[in-house]
Amino acid sequence: MSSEAAISTLLQLRNILIVAYLFILIGLYFVSRFLAGRSIKPVKEVTNTITRITKFNSKERVELPPYKDEIYELSTNFNSLLDRIENTLERERQFTSDASHELRTPLATLIGTLSKSSSENRETNMSTKRK
Repeated sequence: MSSEAAISTLLQLRNILIVAYLFILIGLYFVSRFLAGRSIKPVKEVTNTITRITKFNSKERVELPPYKDEIYELSTNFNSLLDRIENTLERERQFTSDASHELRTPLATLIGTLSKSSSENRETNMSTKRK
């Protein structure tokens, strides 16, 4: 084999390797994009659920994934955080209700007493003016 034939063969091999490299690179791009999309899917589901939770549907919780991985731990922790927040809000509602009741009773008594005193004062003033 002559040196020109060897150089020609090496150039052909180089061109084939460049084309193969580009095809492999493009293939790896799409495969890695597909795998990354699949691995991000549980995170997107958790994010969508968290976004849907408001004060009007605070009973909703993040669905736990089937595998006990980092996403499972994140979901579990987030659900327990929501439970603590919901308990706190319930205690606040109960406190507000109790405080309202406790304030309403003395105020009603005070209003009744003032009303009675006011009408007695009017009667006394009227009887004093008549005399």
